[in-house]
Amino acid sequence: MEKENNTCGDCTLCCELLPIAEINKPHSQLCGDCTLKKGCGIYNTRPESCRNFNCLFIESNDMGELLRPNNCNVIFERITTKIYLAINHYNDPRAYESELVANYIQTLNKSGISVVSTSFTNEPNEFFLAEGHVKEIVWKIIMNEYEKIK
Repeated sequence: MEKENNTCGDCTLCCELLPIAEINKPHSQLCGDCTLKKGCGIYNTRPESCRNFNCLFIESNDMGELLRPNNCNVIFERITTKIYLAINHYNDPRAYESELVANYIQTLNKSGISVVSTSFTNEPNEFFLAEGHVKEIVWKIIMNEYEKIK
């Protein structure tokens, strides 16, 4: 199934799962400015952390509709060109184990990209490291990026 024009479509998973410091929105809670299946009600004036969010589904041409976050319950966020975060829905904290998502993570690893899987609410995080990557360094980079948006 082909992806339609690199858009969010009816996906609003980032509006639910991500913490947004500027408006005191905790993770795993739908943003008050979001309408399910319609999206952000303040898109043109959305907070900086929303603007800086790098949804891989939107940015990438290699993810089909089945990997749209609301279809697979995982949001892939590009932290750096070689480190991605896979944010699992809190009601499906092991969504990364589905065959589709696991295969995509393996493909990323083979291309030199490490993936850290989290659901924010269920620890521990799972690390899928590309060859030569070190867990502690990958984690430090991810935490440094999230500190910037607090």
